[in-house]
Amino acid sequence: MIDARRAVAAAICLATALPAAAQSLADVARQEAARRDSVAQPAKAFTNADLKVGPLASHVSAPAAREAEQGYMSISAGRYVTAEELIANSNANIPTGDKILQEPNWRGQAESLRGQLVKLQQDVAALAATADDESRPASERAVADRLVAQKQVVIEDLERRWLKMEKQAEIQRIPKAWLDPRPTLSTQTPQ
Repeated sequence: MIDARRAVAAAICLATALPAAAQSLADVARQEAARRDSVAQPAKAFTNADLKVGPLASHVSAPAAREAEQGYMSISAGRYVTAEELIANSNANIPTGDKILQEPNWRGQAESLRGQLVKLQQDVAALAATADDESRPASERAVADRLVAQKQVVIEDLERRWLKMEKQAEIQRIPKAWLDPRPTLSTQTPQ
C-alpha cells in the first residue's frame, strides 16, 4: 500500500516536471535573439583615451593651476594639500585602537544623559500644566510649582554635564555620531 502511494506520488512529480523542461535549447536561443534585437543600442561609453589632455581652462588662474598640479583639493581644509597631508587628515578622523574601545562608553554616557534630560523635560511639562490649571486646588498647584523648580535645577545640571561631555569629545576628536541625537537644551553654550 505504501509502495503504491510512493509510485503515484513519483508519477505525479514526473508529470508536472516534464512540461517545465520541454523548452528546447533552440527555443531559448530564438527568444534571446528576439530580446537582443528589441534592445536599443547603448550610448557611447567614454574612456580615458577619448579625453584630450590640454591646458587648463582659461578661467583658472595660474597660481591655482600650479596648486592643483602640486596636490589635492581638501574640502575640509578648503585648499590644495599634499598627498601626505590628505592621508594624515583622513587617518586622524578614523577612530582606531583605544577610540574604538571607547565608543560604547561614549554612546552609553550620551544615552544616559539624553534619557534623563528627556524624562525630566517631560515631567516639567506635565507639572507646569498642573501648576497652570486653575481648576486644581491651590495647594496642589503650589506643590507642582515647587517640583518644577526642583526639576529645573536638575535639568540645568544635566545640560551642563552634556555640554562638558560634548567639549571633551571635541578635544579627544570623538565622532559626533557617537553622541547623536543631541537633546534639546535650554542653554547652548558651556557654563
